[in-house]
Amino acid sequence: AADIIQHSGEHLLTLINDILDISKIEAQKLELQPSEIELPQFLQNIVDIFWIRTQEKGIRLTYHADVQLPERIHADEKRVRQVLINLLGNAIKFTNRGEVTLRICTAEQAENQATLRFAVCDSGVGIAKADLPKIFEPLVQVGDKKLRVEGTGLGLAISQQLVSAMGSKLQVESELGSGSRFWFDVTLPASGNGSSENKLTSKVQALHTSQMKDELKIDDDEIPVVLPATDKLEKLLELALMGDLLTAAQHVRGQLVSNPDLQQFADKILGLIENYDEEALILLLQSCLPAKE
Repeated sequence: AADIIQHSGEHLLTLINDILDISKIEAQKLELQPSEIELPQFLQNIVDIFWIRTQEKGIRLTYHADVQLPERIHADEKRVRQVLINLLGNAIKFTNRGEVTLRICTAEQAENQATLRFAVCDSGVGIAKADLPKIFEPLVQVGDKKLRVEGTGLGLAISQQLVSAMGSKLQVESELGSGSRFWFDVTLPASGNGSSENKLTSKVQALHTSQMKDELKIDDDEIPVVLPATDKLEKLLELALMGDLLTAAQHVRGQLVSNPDLQQFADKILGLIENYDEEALILLLQSCLPAKE
């Protein structure tokens, strides 16, 4: 009974805060308050928030960061956190097997600013194409009715407005039954050169490293005999590293499946994608590429 009361109280508080935020946005009274953010620690704190929740659901939470990320950015810490927490929370809620991934990379970098891409990918239930235009509307919920009661129907609408206030747009691609990917690019004042010291050392990163080393070894007999051209392999690897498995699958089906010589390769890649095995996919593609001298 106590758990039910606590959950109901938390849900009511979230609903009140969301209504206040959407009211400020509609009244054009929401102002961003930028401050200096220590980016690596900021991201680690967000990932750690969701660590226990994903363990309880039996899904993986992984984090991928560009080693060239700046050490510090100038942004509204509360609002960036709010968007990422909303996206990760939704991803975990609608994912029952596979993984949820937070991915941050540097799209462009100048001396005093950087364009960062924040992306959240999942292997969850996905969203029907007909429902995609509706998901950013206030109080609109789509998908499984059993999961709708867990949200307010305001999170994505607020996130879209917050991202818009940052000068960007929250984008989505999804396929029913194959997961979703939400992302936005934002240009911010930045300082500090990225380095290996900026990588997460949290439990999430440790788990990811352990899986790559111990569970995902690729033997020579697992590599298909006939491989696509190097540029096609590099394109697939780029998509896999970005967490864009939907486009990777479309790329394989559109350009490789029709070639009988590449059928073994295509089947292997599609099998990994359908099983949401992103790490094994990345490792296999890296093994297929010729070694750089």
